[in-house]
This record gives sequence, C-alpha cells and structure tokens, in this order.
Amino acid sequence: MSTGPREPGGADDVEILSAIVEVARARNVLDEHERHVLARKLAVHETPADVASSARREAIRLEAETDDPDQVPAAENPVLNEMSLITGEDGRIVATIDVDVLSGEELCAALDPLCRPVPLPDGSPDPRSSGQRRADAFGQIIRTYLSGSEPLRSHGRRTMTVHPAAA
Repeated sequence: MSTGPREPGGADDVEILSAIVEVARARNVLDEHERHVLARKLAVHETPADVASSARREAIRLEAETDDPDQVPAAENPVLNEMSLITGEDGRIVATIDVDVLSGEELCAALDPLCRPVPLPDGSPDPRSSGQRRADAFGQIIRTYLSGSEPLRSHGRRTMTVHPAAA
C-alpha cells in the first residue's frame, strides 16, 4: 500500500482489495454484486485511512442488514481483533488497537485502577492528562508482565504443569 499522496482518480487497487477483504471478513460473505458496489465506493477515496474508514462503515452497514442468525456481531467477534505498533519518525511507538467488546472491557478493567489521578506529595492535583495517566498505566502493566517469573504463552494463555502429590 502506498503511503504518499495519490494520483488523481482515487484509491489504489491493492488498498481497495484489502478493504474489501476486511469487509468480507467482518460479514463472512460478499456476493459479486456487493464486491463490485463496494469497490466503486472505495475507489473514490484519496488516502489509505479514508479507504479503511469507508470500508469499516460499509461493513457495519452490511452487518446491520444481514438476516443470518449465525452472524457474529462485529462488536463481539474476536476474529476481527487487530493491533499495530509503528515506530514514528521521532522514534516513538504509536499503537492502534481494535478489539471486541469483551477484550476492550478487560483492557479497561486492567487499566482503570491504574489510571486514577494521584495527587503530588505536596497535595496538589495530578498534573498528568487522562491520556498520560492511561499510557503510564499501560506501561506499568507491561513492566509488571515482563518482570513476572512465568511468561505468557502464545495467544495470551498461561501454561501450567500440575504434579500430583505422591501417595
């Protein structure tokens, strides 16, 4: 996918195809007509972010129109979870996270107790913004995890070996 300015005429084919795949993933299926209509809608956008945003809106619209009882709502579908970490030009890490409601609630439950304002020793209010407190809480969770003696395994699952007591 390109990252620079686009030529007049809209989105690149690769970006459109990628967005269609994401919509299809969210909906499970797109017929030929729906793919064609979606491709035309996405082709008018100038940036990859615009293509992705439009594709997401279309996925939500299509999901609302489905009558498939087996369709998992996007908000509850962990298959759609994604996270990206990108190093910016200044060397800082920029994170983007898109998770199902359960994972989001668990993340909030882990962060919330650590995000509360902490008055300074002289009693003055915490000078950090809510975003700074949230980032500090996230860092604390990561440091706590990394200092643990038993590392998490793939998919965030811990493994444990149980040895029965000798009789």
